[in-house]
Amino acid sequence: MKKPSRLSPVVLLLVSCLRSPLLVAGTFQWDKDSLDDCHQREEAGQCTTDSVTFYQCPMTCTKNIKAEGMRKQGEAEDPEDFFELKTPLANGKMLKFEKFEGYVTTFVVIPLFPGMAQYYFDMMEHLHKVYPFTLEIVVLPIRIDTHPDVKLTIPAKTKITVLPEIKREAGSESLAESNNVLEYLEQVIFPGADFIFTDRVTAYFVAYNAGFVEKEDSPTLDFMERLVVHYQGEMEWKQEF
Repeated sequence: MKKPSRLSPVVLLLVSCLRSPLLVAGTFQWDKDSLDDCHQREEAGQCTTDSVTFYQCPMTCTKNIKAEGMRKQGEAEDPEDFFELKTPLANGKMLKFEKFEGYVTTFVVIPLFPGMAQYYFDMMEHLHKVYPFTLEIVVLPIRIDTHPDVKLTIPAKTKITVLPEIKREAGSESLAESNNVLEYLEQVIFPGADFIFTDRVTAYFVAYNAGFVEKEDSPTLDFMERLVVHYQGEMEWKQEF
């Protein structure tokens, strides 16, 4: 097993604050609307039709697409099943999940809508730079029929793993059936069913030992940072005993 970072949750949280877009760039803040007319833009459908509104109005754009009252946590019956998973990469090679052992792993399902898709990918880039030694991030893009030309802008030296685009296969009853990774994650959360939305981003957090999976739709950066710190704390605690 790869050894996780010995940095404490408190130190990691301080690093997160120091590297926030607000303090570094001075002009952009995650998780905050920057315009006064965000409500009007959201009502006009601009959140998922142009490339800038989601950056300017992220909180307004997500407030009406969060699922309430749904099960979002699950314990794996056999965590080793996770580390035995494999899935193809765009270059034809296989991604073996054994590489994630000892890391907090986040799988982010991103529908390819204008603005929304790039906003969340850029957020994941920021998150990984804050926790480069304890966090692995895998992005699963979903192709949206109404926006066939939307593509993610991915830095050449990104540390994020981006899987091939997902499309619901003919004859499948759910999106999870079209992808073995999603199928596994959903079965841990809610055996026998899946609730994968194609109008919003969904993130799955897998504990360092794969024993626990937590799910959140339309996550904020603040929520994701707090969850990473939580799982980092669990790793630190386990190492002490």
